[in-house]
Amino acid sequence: MRTVLDARARVILVSALVFAAMATAVVSGSSQALDAALMWRVHAASSTTLDALSWWLARVGYGQGVLPFDAVLAIVLFAIGRRQWAAFAFGVLGSSLLLNTLLKWTFARSRPSLWSPSELQLTYSFPSGHAMATGTLAAVLVALTWRTRWRWPVLVMATVFAFAVGLGRLYAGVHYPTDVLAGWSAGVLWTAAVHRAVFPEPRDVAGLPR
Repeated sequence: MRTVLDARARVILVSALVFAAMATAVVSGSSQALDAALMWRVHAASSTTLDALSWWLARVGYGQGVLPFDAVLAIVLFAIGRRQWAAFAFGVLGSSLLLNTLLKWTFARSRPSLWSPSELQLTYSFPSGHAMATGTLAAVLVALTWRTRWRWPVLVMATVFAFAVGLGRLYAGVHYPTDVLAGWSAGVLWTAAVHRAVFPEPRDVAGLPR
């Protein structure tokens, strides 16, 4: 039991340190030059194919993919009798969106303006909403499948998807790398913290103590 609990504590600690480092860099302005250099490097690979892929990832990675999937996941869990897991998934995914909005208004970082972005964005930049949404969803799916044989395939697929969406935000010119890293870390941190509060003991997908 202690090993699993310590693992969750380590996830919380590492995620918190990453977010704190990104936030400190943004507030101090020390990340600006590196952020810009990395964005230009990604932008240098631009093509019509990548433009289309970036556009698709932007939609699947948030309003037309991740958010509907979040709702369906919670409904399915409730329908199959996993009500505590359904409440956990719905609560952490929904509250993650609210937390992202609060963080954006707290840091009030302007969007990048290195080139004309492919999308018009009216909200603040830090942390990335797409990155935080995909990071939260990935962490929830890993938590749901951790006691099953699906945990590694789910971890790999969710990580690859979150990485692709985050990279697409850089390519589109609407987020800095620090925005994306902060979004991922905040999503994982929030999920791990809520999971530890809701499930103080290690549990399987049925919500039963192990």
